[in-house]
Amino acid sequence: MKRIGFYFITFTQVFRDRIFIFLILANLILLGLIWFFWMTKISPSGYQIYTQFYLSNKRETISLLPPIVASIVVFVNFILGVFSRKREALASYLLVGSSLFVLALALVLVRHYLSLI
Repeated sequence: MKRIGFYFITFTQVFRDRIFIFLILANLILLGLIWFFWMTKISPSGYQIYTQFYLSNKRETISLLPPIVASIVVFVNFILGVFSRKREALASYLLVGSSLFVLALALVLVRHYLSLI
């Protein structure tokens, strides 16, 4: 029972920090964009004149590996950042910030991969 109270106190202390909240929200927004682009298969338009985006009609099964790996990276970095917050605040910012960087790279990868389909 004491462990549950410790985890609850740790999470409530983390969510009082505005920088940490901003980093988490930015991670969630980028992760949502990755899942949205991957599931709807929106790709950049090639030589179309009227629309900016092209909805791919190809409904072949593609692997869900890139969005799942990105989600796992965000979740693991968030958990490690929360529990390292008490000892090293800078390390927790770097963990959550590095997941933001990984998501930015994954977003570019997803957009590039979908343009090839």
